[in-house]
Amino acid sequence: MNHTFELPGLREDNPRDFLAALGLLRLMDTIWPETHAKLSWNSQTGTPSTTSTHPLAADFPQQLWDLLRDIKDLDNSPLEPVTVEAVSPADHRKKIIQAVERKSKIEVMILVAVASQLEMEKASRRSDFIIESGQRRVMKGVCDMLAEEFFGPALLDEIEGRATPVKVSNSSRWNPAEFRSAAYTTSDPAKTDFLDFPGLNVIAFIGLTFYPVVDSSKNKATPGFTRSPGNNHFSWPVWSEPLLPDEITSVLHHSEVHAIELNHSVLSKIGIDRVWRTRKFGDANNKYFSTAMPI
Repeated sequence: MNHTFELPGLREDNPRDFLAALGLLRLMDTIWPETHAKLSWNSQTGTPSTTSTHPLAADFPQQLWDLLRDIKDLDNSPLEPVTVEAVSPADHRKKIIQAVERKSKIEVMILVAVASQLEMEKASRRSDFIIESGQRRVMKGVCDMLAEEFFGPALLDEIEGRATPVKVSNSSRWNPAEFRSAAYTTSDPAKTDFLDFPGLNVIAFIGLTFYPVVDSSKNKATPGFTRSPGNNHFSWPVWSEPLLPDEITSVLHHSEVHAIELNHSVLSKIGIDRVWRTRKFGDANNKYFSTAMPI
């Protein structure tokens, strides 16, 4: 018997929410692999749901949060709050080796999702998802959130759409609403606070484990992004048939999802209902994601 858990607080047209749905599935699969958790999207509401062979425990959001806090507190944690570019290749490899020795698959996934490093490089080559400048540090934002008195019930309220947004200072910039907030602040200096759901930002960070950085001696690429002159787009599919994490990985990285002109007949044959696309834009100091459009 399958058990479904609805996630009405997440929307398919928001890149942060899409990553949060992936992150939630990754954590469920890590803690309860025997439940064979799957993820799908409702074509009518645009919201996701998980399906598993066993019902989720009443305190499952707290268990997810506790796992992340345990990872944060590890020696050489993959969540160590440092600037991604400041990590040397040797330290990066050391962390991966320790994660393998701990038999922690999710730690390895986090490390290779944040940055990929080559022996000849002097510093890391970060993921296209990681937006850092000035005092903005994605890892620090995640660790600060995990250190606060934020716990399971609050996360449950966020993913079920009952939470009230709060001030978020060191966010990921994956929510397109952040650019609108910045634009309003420019026109009205009195509007300085960006209100959002911090728990979703943390879970979305784990969603990056579906997008490991690919590196070579000539180039660095983050799966999901398509570069063209003057543009850097992130595209993601949604599907209505429940899929396992490994199945989702195949769908996310299918070449047709990232084509400039989509072949919807091909997409339909592989179970994809829609593809959304957002543009990463900005200057050297500030970058944002635009409002997504279906393509």
